[in-house]
Amino acid sequence: MSGAGARMYGMPILALLLGPLLGAAPVESDPGAVSVINFSFYAPPQKDPPVHIEGFGHTDSEIQFVLSNASEKSVVGVLIGRTETAPPGCATEPPKGRLGTSILSAGHFQVSISPHGKALLSGDQVHYPKTAVHAAQDLGAAYMQIQFGVTGVFFEDGTTWPEKIDGHYYPDPFDPKLVEAEAGKCADVAAVVNALESIKQVVFEPGRPTVSNGEGEGAPPHLRFSCRLEGPKAVCRLPMETARKPEPQPEGAEQR
Repeated sequence: MSGAGARMYGMPILALLLGPLLGAAPVESDPGAVSVINFSFYAPPQKDPPVHIEGFGHTDSEIQFVLSNASEKSVVGVLIGRTETAPPGCATEPPKGRLGTSILSAGHFQVSISPHGKALLSGDQVHYPKTAVHAAQDLGAAYMQIQFGVTGVFFEDGTTWPEKIDGHYYPDPFDPKLVEAEAGKCADVAAVVNALESIKQVVFEPGRPTVSNGEGEGAPPHLRFSCRLEGPKAVCRLPMETARKPEPQPEGAEQR
């Protein structure tokens, strides 16, 4: 290599080697870069409950449940449970179990559903997406998969499904295969988790964002959304359409 070539290539390398010793400022990441965290909501098929989550609805800032009553009885209330999971490879901490870290949560809702009818759970009583952002903070997760399922049904005649309702503890997702399918598919985990640590507020952006991709015939109801992590705010935008968008006739719902 010529003397000029040595000066051209040798000086930068020498600077990199001596930089830390001479107190040179480290190279910083782009301050304008914004991290994004993604979420997926699923309602896996369930064989036993007489009431099923048939799909998701939503407004600009809340998730709604479309419920279907397959029984011959009128329904007056339901229990809905959820597991919030960071698939393996999507969190900075090692998973506590084979499928990742799950958190149980459940809600008891009053809702009127006629035999073989449908109803929409909406308003303040359902799972707000902002809860998922805070769960991701707690788990150190760069991506969260939330699965919902019906864990109890209350009929108008005073009977229930199951016959004895107690506990409702579900340590694993309703469909573990959905979690397994997304293992290791997360990018920029450390950067997203680091950005999450500063989040103090979750806000929602109005407008028409990108529509969720279709999942194909027979796939479980699925809703995706993302949040930009901008300083102390997570700015989220819910999709205006879902892969399976039912159109039920609401029969009324009240929170208990």
